[in-house]
Amino acid sequence: MLENARDHACDNVEAFCDGMERLVNDALGRGLVLGKFRAGQILAQAFTLACLHRVKIESNFAAVCLAVMVLDGVGRELDPSLDLLQMAAPIVLRQLIDRR
Repeated sequence: MLENARDHACDNVEAFCDGMERLVNDALGRGLVLGKFRAGQILAQAFTLACLHRVKIESNFAAVCLAVMVLDGVGRELDPSLDLLQMAAPIVLRQLIDRR
């Protein structure tokens, strides 16, 4: 995230990276079932980390994150038992095979 930041005045890069790593590991440990995985919360925590460590987030990335937050809420209302990895795996694999 720091490499893609427009600018940053991060005094403690290690603390920022450790915080992001904990955030990602905690999220992945819960799985990607919408009822358990809270993309909006995770992205909000990532934004909070960026603010605390004075890392400016690219506007395009922020816009995508906001869209994901909205879609997360809609998806949770429609089907909280949906497993995103299970649904996405065939599509991702097909794309990888088609690229070869």
